[in-house]
Formats: sequence, C-alpha cells, structure tokens
Amino acid sequence: MNFRALCILSLLLGVGAVFSAFTFEPEAEPEKVKIPASPAKAEERRGLEAGYWALEPNSNPAELRGVVSEEQDDNRMLRMVYKGGAADKSAVKKMTGLAATDTGKLHTWIYSADDDAPSVSFALITGTAYNWQETQTIKLKKGWNEISIDLAAKTWKSKDSEWKNDAALAGREELHAIAFNVYNGQASGTVYLDALQIDHTGDTAEIETQIQKLADPAARDEAAKEIAKGGRAAIECLNVFVETSKDKDAVAKAIGILEHLSARPKPAE
Repeated sequence: MNFRALCILSLLLGVGAVFSAFTFEPEAEPEKVKIPASPAKAEERRGLEAGYWALEPNSNPAELRGVVSEEQDDNRMLRMVYKGGAADKSAVKKMTGLAATDTGKLHTWIYSADDDAPSVSFALITGTAYNWQETQTIKLKKGWNEISIDLAAKTWKSKDSEWKNDAALAGREELHAIAFNVYNGQASGTVYLDALQIDHTGDTAEIETQIQKLADPAARDEAAKEIAKGGRAAIECLNVFVETSKDKDAVAKAIGILEHLSARPKPAE
C-alpha cells in the first residue's frame, strides 16, 4: 500500500497519521503463527476483521497484522499486539458502511494465550452525531473465546446513558465504524480476532459484481459509477477488495471511490 493510500485511509478513519496501526497490506504474505485453528465456521470467516484498522486517539499503543495459524493457513485473522500505557485500554477502529439490523448479533471469536487474559469490549460509532456506544466488558479466558452480543439488548453505554450499560443501541441505520477495545492498563500481550460479524441490512451482491470489474481497464470507469451509487453500503466491499487485490490500478480506483463515499468520523467523546 503506497503512502498516498495510507494518508487517504487515515483521513477516512479520522485518526491522523497513525500508519503503524494499519494492517493487511495487499502485497504482504500473512505471517504464520503457532496458535490453535479457529473454531469459526467456514462461512463465517473473512469477516469485519479484514481490511484496514487504525489506533483510536488517546489509546495505549497497539500493533496490528494479518496472520494465519500454522494449523489453518487458509484463514486470515487479525493479530493485535497491545502494550501497556497511561490509558485504561488499547483501542482500534475500522470504518464500515453497514446498517445494523433491529435484532441480531455481533459475533466473533477471540484468542488469548495468557492465563490471565484481558477484558475486552466492542463499540459501534453510529448516527449523525457519531455516537460512541460500547458493549459491556467481557473477561476472556485462555484459548479461543466465542463472543455473541445481542444488538437489541439494553446493555450499551454512551455519553447519553452517562456511561452506564443500560441503554438500547441508537442510530444503528448509520454504522460508521466499529472499535475493538482491550482493557489492558499497564499490561502488554496479544489477542487474535477472527470471523467478526454484525447482522446487517442490505444486499451487496451487485456492488461486489461491479467491484470485480475494476480489474478491467475498459470497464473500470463505468463500474466506479455503479459502485458509487451503492453509497455507504459499498464501503465494506471496497475495504475487502483493497486488501485482497494485487492490481494496483484497480486498488487506486477503489481507494478513490472510498474517498468519495466516506465522511470523516468525529472523534469519540
């Protein structure tokens, strides 16, 4: 990924030039790591953990990389190496263009090799005010942890709820970004995120068809117009394409569409 692309993506994510936090460069072969294979079902893999994540401002440091298990080299996961600091957590954020369903779940698998594994949470940045709404914290155990969070439950906290986990998720029709938080304080360690899914509305099949046409120079400009018509629903599809495609011209066109579609999120309160 070239410097211009990283600048654009950092602006889209609203985090400034935190280049060390980006992951999944298309040219890079994933590192193989010695952890057990993910229990995630095959159809759940290649979830929201794919694509570009960035460090949340005022967070403890973290380094991110796409990796595969030596036992399962066809499943790419997100590795987060978090480091202790002055803040209460290491937090990373990814832009999306989804609209969450009224009912449904946020579901994922998280691996920790530590006997005293950290507590984690997720936050969804939603609505016109870019409201940070966070789940209850979850204490991980050593090994793979299956995480399932009810989107309809009144267990979310935000500034509006005075940071108490007793509110419903608001603004779900505009899901601008998702954040993953590791409450580590002064501790350092590593977690792996796999098969991150959020039940969402909309059919992206036609968008994905048009994105594949970006590889054809003769069809590229027309395909870009059709993709742009998809609005924010196209963002997640474009994120995955930028990650996986090795066609630099097609990736450059995809980044241009992302720049057009994406509003810069406001900083979380």
